[in-house]
Amino acid sequence: MAGQRVRAPEGGATGRGTAGHGRPPAQRRAPEGQPAGHRAAGHREEDRRAAAPQQGGRAQQRRADARRTARGGAAQARPFSGTALLLAVGLPVLGGLADQLLGLGMAGWGLLLCSVLGTAGAAWTCSRAGWWWVLPAPPPIVLLVTAATAYLAHSDDYKGSKKLATGAAKWAIQGFPVMLYAMGAALLVILVRTVRDRRSPRG
Repeated sequence: MAGQRVRAPEGGATGRGTAGHGRPPAQRRAPEGQPAGHRAAGHREEDRRAAAPQQGGRAQQRRADARRTARGGAAQARPFSGTALLLAVGLPVLGGLADQLLGLGMAGWGLLLCSVLGTAGAAWTCSRAGWWWVLPAPPPIVLLVTAATAYLAHSDDYKGSKKLATGAAKWAIQGFPVMLYAMGAALLVILVRTVRDRRSPRG
């Protein structure tokens, strides 16, 4: 008969009006009227949204590190810099002029101190790629400064080929100690920078 209750084998009663209560747990409706699969997908979406800012921050950090590394590599690849050139050439010129103006003689203390300071400063400020020109730079720079300042201050003493040749020999002899001191200062700075760069990653 319609609507007749049928007793289940386990002793429970079922009916057409209550057929939905006998479904397995997997087929029952999730609480709050939302399927369980949809809730799980929502949790995964929230997890992805929460992880997105962290991933974006890490990506930006990696890009920033890559830009800094590229700039550092470009700086290391440049052998010349305006500051190094100014120190290596400008200071010896000032020292040579000071010697002539103050009457300190040819390749005096002014040229010596300025050459040492200028060459050491150039070796300190330039990159490793610039050491090839900083170390041998003092001899030609000191010779040119000594010759130019001496000739400009006493041009009458170097008229004629013989006097000019004698003067050139004197310029080289007087400037030789200055060249050695300047090259020694550059070499010392290069050694200090090399030791410091080797120890810095360990520290």
